[in-house]
Amino acid sequence: MSEPDDNHLALLRAMSEASPLAIAVSEGASHVLRYVNPAFCDLYGRPAAEFLGQPFATVCAGDTSRAAHDLLDRVFETGAAESLADLSRVGGQSAPAFWSYAAWPLLGQVGVATQVTDVTQIHLAAEARHGELRRVNQKLLLAALREDERAEKLERADQAKDEFLAMLAHELRNPLAAIRTGIYLLNQRASAQDTPTRDTCALLERQMRHLARLLDDLLDVSRITQGKISLYLEAVDVVRILQDAEAASRAILDLKGHQLTLDLPSEPVWVEADPIRLEQVVSNLLQNASKYMDPGGQVWLTLEKDTSAAGATPASAGYAVIRVRDAGIGISPEALLHIFDLFTQVGPTLARSEGGLGIGLTLVKRLVELHGGQVDARSAGLGRGSEFRIQLPLLETPEAAAMGRQIPAEPSAPSSAAGGSGVSILVVEDNIDAAVTLGEVLELWGYEARLTHSGEIALESAIAACPDVVLLDLGLPVIDGYEIARRLRTEPGLGRMLLVAMTGYGQEEDRKRTREAGFDYHLTKPIDLDELRRIIAAYVSSMDQQPGQDASERPANPQP
Repeated sequence: MSEPDDNHLALLRAMSEASPLAIAVSEGASHVLRYVNPAFCDLYGRPAAEFLGQPFATVCAGDTSRAAHDLLDRVFETGAAESLADLSRVGGQSAPAFWSYAAWPLLGQVGVATQVTDVTQIHLAAEARHGELRRVNQKLLLAALREDERAEKLERADQAKDEFLAMLAHELRNPLAAIRTGIYLLNQRASAQDTPTRDTCALLERQMRHLARLLDDLLDVSRITQGKISLYLEAVDVVRILQDAEAASRAILDLKGHQLTLDLPSEPVWVEADPIRLEQVVSNLLQNASKYMDPGGQVWLTLEKDTSAAGATPASAGYAVIRVRDAGIGISPEALLHIFDLFTQVGPTLARSEGGLGIGLTLVKRLVELHGGQVDARSAGLGRGSEFRIQLPLLETPEAAAMGRQIPAEPSAPSSAAGGSGVSILVVEDNIDAAVTLGEVLELWGYEARLTHSGEIALESAIAACPDVVLLDLGLPVIDGYEIARRLRTEPGLGRMLLVAMTGYGQEEDRKRTREAGFDYHLTKPIDLDELRRIIAAYVSSMDQQPGQDASERPANPQP
């Protein structure tokens, strides 16, 4: 090599002697090694004398020498630095090793400087990471598959739950139907002077209505969390609602010796509300107060008008403010933040006999909000009682209250002179108690009632006797009510027949099915007897006025 090359090699030698990196310098196109530093010798485990004067590829035959030699060729010919990563070195090694090469041209392009690095540990660590990632990905994939399977199982379980609740609600409504008609008969047969019997019937009817409405919620629990509970709004006097709520809760309060103090206005306080739901809200709060209070405690139920905001907007008339206050266990500041959350309970350490599902206050909040109102809870802390305050928009004037959505007045009982005699009604109900009591109610109204308990006999009886009205249960054995209705609608001469579905299923899809089957009305058990009475009376009246009407001209109805 020329003198400048020697100077260049000397400079490189001085820099590389102390370098921890393995460096070799080769000369010419054959890449004859002219210099190797101590780190290079250590890497190969051989002294420098065995390398010097030998071609790089010959001396380093244990490597993947072809790829390394090609690298040096390219750098020598092009004068551009280049590198190769993770070449596997297998010669003479019991375990795989991985080296990387970086090569760059010397000044004047007389040779190539090469750096060799043992990257085995780095490579193995990377492979380990890749292996771990593959294992993690496999676990995630398995977890995702299990989650999909779990979601599918939950969906099936949810569907099974809905079907079970629907069937449960249906089965519970059947005995309720018999109970309701039994209460009605007791009340009708009691004399006007028999006040205790009539009061008892009123109490039973009120509690039966509560139970029926709870079944409506049970049929679709998701309505609670999704805000899908329907309200039947009308103008109501809150004073009367609170009195009813007090009566409904009295037994629970008396059981633990709780004293309830009512502070109610002497004049009506009108709001637009669902009376049963509003009574349910207040009863829930009263019973909650009793649940979380020691025996002998005090509860206060108050009502007042807040007209401070009246006139703020054209529709603003102020608020009816209901307060339920107790001297019970109180609520901690932390619990107050979540008191209206679903499945939250104030006292988790209470005995189960005093516990619940933790949905009561959630339902209170949702129902109040559906009425356009708001509810909040207050407490000075544990052991210092609590207060729940409900605000509901007032109706602007008493006249507005009188114009609210009232339940139509009950029609007078039909008599022979009024046309009740001669009107035949077929009751098709497989619950014998429910059928018998309903038949007695119909006869009490002056109608002729015939009872049957199976679909096949019902179909034969309807075709043979041509009744004016058929009250038809849907869940009949052998032939269900839908099929009976479809067949009756195809029979000649039965076009004027009124078909009323009586069923424990009351969802919109159930009503759609009855409409499609040909029913005129859909009544959910336990049926409202006043509503049934109005339906029959209106139908009989329309038939008397239009005696020649055929099937295509049957009065349209809204399928309530």
